Amino acid sequence: MPRKPTINEAREPFKYHLLSRGLGDRTVKNHMQILNRWVDINGDTRIDQIRDIHVDRFFGEGNWSARTQNLYLSQLKGVFFPWCRRQGFMPRDFDPTEGWRNAKVQRNDQLWLPVDEFGALMDAADNARDRAVIAIGLYTFARGSEISTLRLQDVDLDKNMLTFYRWKGKDPDVMPISAELGDELRRWIRYYKHVQGFALEPEWYLVPSRDKSVPVWDYDRKVIIPDRRIEPGLVPTRLLRRPYESVKRALRQLGYDPKGTGAHTLRRSGARALFDRLRAEGYDGSLRRVSSMLGHKDTKTTEIYLGLSLEREQRNDLIAGHLMFPASTTATVVPLKEVNRGNRG
Repeated sequence: MPRKPTINEAREPFKYHLLSRGLGDRTVKNHMQILNRWVDINGDTRIDQIRDIHVDRFFGEGNWSARTQNLYLSQLKGVFFPWCRRQGFMPRDFDPTEGWRNAKVQRNDQLWLPVDEFGALMDAADNARDRAVIAIGLYTFARGSEISTLRLQDVDLDKNMLTFYRWKGKDPDVMPISAELGDELRRWIRYYKHVQGFALEPEWYLVPSRDKSVPVWDYDRKVIIPDRRIEPGLVPTRLLRRPYESVKRALRQLGYDPKGTGAHTLRRSGARALFDRLRAEGYDGSLRRVSSMLGHKDTKTTEIYLGLSLEREQRNDLIAGHLMFPASTTATVVPLKEVNRGNRG
């Protein structure tokens, strides 16, 4: 009987299995990362020798957040181990994750900026490219991957439309360009033309990567530092890999702790601001409208994303400072003594 493979030996065939199912590169990478973590904790175990104790050690020593633990458990329990069973690498009736349940996730307040700080955040960007990234995120609620893959040809300032590709849902979406964003994009594209010195090509990235800062020797500290006097040039054909860094730098300038922030901070801030505006104007479908802007298929996802408990907010709006039972105030109230006197008569 041939020897069963180890985790590392099973990596490549498992990877090809995921790719053949049409999963995206990032999703496949996440699955591979779990196997890396497994080997770090349990060693390169043979799959047919995996037991409950290995799973216990994996989650016990991992010390991950509840969200990460739930992600790892779902991918092991629902994808990797079933694939191993189908390949005959472990018994068909054996599940080493049996008995494990999702950990309870504490809902933490996520940072979102009020609308009156949007201008300050854009002003805090230390370069024009970062300012454009922040503006797009605030006024379209786009994800970082959607922003970084925008091309110049995706912008139609005559019709005020911006075409995104929703990588998560794998479909395009034509989004409206608000007046605020239109002004920012016109400013950015003028600057883009100026620094390039010639006409822009439609297929170039809208907010591309930049060259590294020019290094100079600091004679006093005896170290090499970037020369801040020289603005790094744009590389129109190179993708901006970490759009969240643009956001973190600006938030740090405003005094916010940038830990855990990124493009989703812009996305959440813009969405919450629009939701609050629509509700203040009495628009009944405010949550559905914001959900469509975020690209969510379920408004419940939007409610959680915005940190809302809509039923509670509607309850508070209905009752706080208002009569709970306004109809009762028009009823005639007769004191009990008068009722008793009438009965004696």
